[in-house]
Amino acid sequence: MPAEEEPVGPSPDGRSVIERIRLLHGVTWEWKDRRYRRDTRPRSIGLIAQDVQAAFPEAVVTDRRGNLAVDYNGLVGALVEGIKELADRVEELERRNGD
Repeated sequence: MPAEEEPVGPSPDGRSVIERIRLLHGVTWEWKDRRYRRDTRPRSIGLIAQDVQAAFPEAVVTDRRGNLAVDYNGLVGALVEGIKELADRVEELERRNGD
């Protein structure tokens, strides 16, 4: 059980969850070193660890060689909160437009 739980929210510099998510870019790549592959597929899809580190540093781990890796499970909470933030915005716009 976690020692202390906090909701995912704005960053210390005031960026909203959505603003932080918008810093991320989905990419595909081919591994140069096959030792890092986790399966037999020639291409992978994911996020750039340095981008994730800038937006959600808690979702990046560093291995013993100093390589960064994204903890995708760690991003789930942020993505859920981002969806809720967008849903709130949509509801507000619908109220304004009388829908």
